[in-house]
Amino acid sequence: MHQPWRYGWIILVLFGVSLPCKSSGQERTEALSVEETLGAAVTKYEDLPMQPLHSRANPGAKEGLYKLLSNAEYGMYQTNALRMIGYIGDEGDAEKLARMLKAYSGALTGAQENSLTATLAALGLMARRGVARAESELVAASKYEYWKGRKIVLYPPEVMEKHPEYKYNPLKKAIWAYGEEGGKDIGPLVEAALKGIDDPKDRQYVGGINPKTVADAHARLKKAELLPLTDAQRRGLISSWKERSAAFASNGGKLTPEESAFVRKTTQEALVEYEAMKAAVISEKYEDLKGRLLDNGRLRETTDRLWVEHSKDLAREKQVFDLLAEHGCKPGDFRVDRTSSYEFASLPKDGDVAASKTEGFSVSFHMKDSQEIGNLLFSRQKGTTPTVDQDGMLIVLMRKIDGKWYWNPFGW
Repeated sequence: MHQPWRYGWIILVLFGVSLPCKSSGQERTEALSVEETLGAAVTKYEDLPMQPLHSRANPGAKEGLYKLLSNAEYGMYQTNALRMIGYIGDEGDAEKLARMLKAYSGALTGAQENSLTATLAALGLMARRGVARAESELVAASKYEYWKGRKIVLYPPEVMEKHPEYKYNPLKKAIWAYGEEGGKDIGPLVEAALKGIDDPKDRQYVGGINPKTVADAHARLKKAELLPLTDAQRRGLISSWKERSAAFASNGGKLTPEESAFVRKTTQEALVEYEAMKAAVISEKYEDLKGRLLDNGRLRETTDRLWVEHSKDLAREKQVFDLLAEHGCKPGDFRVDRTSSYEFASLPKDGDVAASKTEGFSVSFHMKDSQEIGNLLFSRQKGTTPTVDQDGMLIVLMRKIDGKWYWNPFGW
């Protein structure tokens, strides 16, 4: 049976190093070095499957992996760190992951669900290697009683209402991890899980897990773990480690006073400009926004002919702002990026490149508790634009280019 939620952790990573599968160079199968392991931890899943990187993790990199887990700025890579710990962790690490697992409760974001899945997978990988604490926690997590008091919600309320089976997803993830990563017979766990479900109608949701499907998934994982890496790919991991060494800094990415002042000033500017543009939309003064709009993060062309259509689009933005105010949605989860762009007519064979440099900044933030609005108005665009995430939550994106702020309307 296809389990789409099993692979959510490998998607929606925003940046990283691409490692082509057909790189030239000698193929090698030995364990990664510490630096290669840390580089693999901050590498995206794209052309090269992550399993051969995870399975070759160097035990000497464990401290760095835990620093990565504590660094919120690099949260998108935490699933890599967790799975690597699964391959090299011991009883003490299993205890740490068990505490992490027990901390999940309430409504989870997509990123939190991915981390939960990876934590269970890591426990499964440890259990395969005979780490008793990992196996005991995974067995406990395979029962509904382990989760029901924490009322974990993975989808919007209306979706959960239509699909009562979704409330059993956490324990199903645990059973899958026991079989796929752990390589163990899930039959006894399924049987025990069914006994712990009071409503007979609900037992079908867990009883439908096919042991053969899980066993096949384990066989595929074992095969993927043995895929060789080329020298070129390993050099790419070193480059990734050097580029993102801040992810493993002992201060967990703590800002200097100068950086903190810059982030505060830039964010305050963006908020002021956003409020001004929002006011123009609400008062229907759309002409004030001409030449100030982004589309998918890039400047949007604003000829007179196109502006007629843009003005119609902005009318819907007024509806969005009305709904945000009605629901009391407030800004949160801010991100500030600093970019440099270089433009030049041609590349000389040697010597300096005659390029013009443009400095830019972008500030983005979520409108908290806006999933209902996003799912109502932008359900087809979730995760495909910089303004609507995969859960439907709306994101404000502002960019400062050559000293001027621009706004990306929702859904554009």
